[in-house]
Amino acid sequence: MTIATAQTQTTTNSSISSKPSPPDIVFIVPDRSTPYPNGLHNGILTSAYSNSDISVEVIEYGNYDQSRSFAALNAAIDTPTEQQPKVYCIWPMDVESKRLAGKLFEIHRVPIVQINQLPDDWELEHLLGYAGPKDAERAGNA
Repeated sequence: MTIATAQTQTTTNSSISSKPSPPDIVFIVPDRSTPYPNGLHNGILTSAYSNSDISVEVIEYGNYDQSRSFAALNAAIDTPTEQQPKVYCIWPMDVESKRLAGKLFEIHRVPIVQINQLPDDWELEHLLGYAGPKDAERAGNA
């Protein structure tokens, strides 16, 4: 599992604490080995670097590797609530990944945006938004 961080927040001496603050947004996505996820990574990091008020962490779970996807989601679930980001953007691999994203929301109440998958009806209560697999639907739903 690879973690790329774009920490774009600035701190002053008065705001420095012993614990680093959690990122604003955490993306849990496939790695950059294919064009579409690579483009998504580029967009995420470019946007983060151009906005100094947002901190972003990208957690790659491999080239559509199911067990690593589950590990990334379970690690997010196990992270204490006070260390959670403001928003998760998750590219679920399958129904089990979607179930884990729902569990993440139930435990920590952190909003979730689902990427590259249209939600099933049972997911609508825990998703802040979603971008489906078709470009036209992605634009309309975003």
